[in-house]
Amino acid sequence: MSHTEVTSRSWLQRVGTALVMVLLGVVLLPASTWLLFWNEGRSVGVARALAEGAGIVLSVAGERIDPATEGKLVHLSGAVVPQSVPRDTQFGIEAAGAVGLVRQVEMFQWVETSESRTQTKLGGSEETVTVYSYSRQWRADHIDSAAFRISEGHENPDRMLPQGRFIIPEALVGAFTVEGALLAEVGPRSAVALQADAADAIARGLTGRRPVGAQDGGVYVGQDAGVPAIGDLRISFQRIDLDRASLIGVQTGERIGAYTAGNGQSFLLAEAGTVPPQTMFETADAQNAVMTWLLRAAGLAGLFLGFFLILNVLSVLASVLPFLGSLVGFGGAVLAFLLALMLGGTVIALSWLVYRPVLSGLLLACIAVVVVLVLRLRRRPVRELGAR
Repeated sequence: MSHTEVTSRSWLQRVGTALVMVLLGVVLLPASTWLLFWNEGRSVGVARALAEGAGIVLSVAGERIDPATEGKLVHLSGAVVPQSVPRDTQFGIEAAGAVGLVRQVEMFQWVETSESRTQTKLGGSEETVTVYSYSRQWRADHIDSAAFRISEGHENPDRMLPQGRFIIPEALVGAFTVEGALLAEVGPRSAVALQADAADAIARGLTGRRPVGAQDGGVYVGQDAGVPAIGDLRISFQRIDLDRASLIGVQTGERIGAYTAGNGQSFLLAEAGTVPPQTMFETADAQNAVMTWLLRAAGLAGLFLGFFLILNVLSVLASVLPFLGSLVGFGGAVLAFLLALMLGGTVIALSWLVYRPVLSGLLLACIAVVVVLVLRLRRRPVRELGAR
């Protein structure tokens, strides 16, 4: 089922909107510039902290605590022994021997999708045809049907049972105490096969009147799983297990905590299994590199959007002739892309001068050498021609 809606905006209305977007673009430019600059400093800071740690880390036996390494950065591997049982307090579901328990919930809901087609007409006015479509889907997030364009006949329940994550406070890794949340981040997940009495426990924990029954290792809340109705739920659980873990952190008594490097950056590394310290630092370096490039991409995208919003007003002004507006819009997008690369590259280069002066100096020297060689190669044919 679908609903079609046609809306239009005058040329003056479009110009007004474009001018407002210019203000947003003006805000995006400095914000994205700051993000790029900050990201380079963050990246260098994390890399230097990891390099510092890799140079001083001591590998210790995880099965005993050595007072001689108190306050030092240590690497250890050991068996994981949870100090409590993760438990979903609402339903009483437990996962003995695990470091965490995850409640997964899906609700059968109405979902609205829309597809728009916009046409600019002679004189600069704009007509948009939007088709709203409605379908029923299993979703893990609650969809507010009050925000639908056509909410009548597509009502979802006001709320749904939330997802849940239940992590033990602490666990032992060998002889050392570690926060359970750290271990839960690296432990693999596996499905929990609920017993027959789990459906009764969940039924007692729910306030609705829908029947509750076991289905495919989980629980179904509704009349008929084969013919789901809006508001039906599918509930399942996963456990997070970790038999053995490797850690790099500061030994403080019986605990392993975060290490703070000389530049103020802190880290606490954990991986599943028995992993040597060099490999753990290499993994952390790779993760830092990935984060650096993701934030660079976000900063450059912000710059592009900022320039595009500023230049887009020209496209709207020119759209009194639709083909001219499209041409100016395309040119503005290309120019915004080039300006984003130029400004972003300049900011990153200047950041390197601040955070990586030696490497930046070497790069500048290499660029200077290339420029000199190119200039000499261009002059050489002229000199040879003069000699002849």
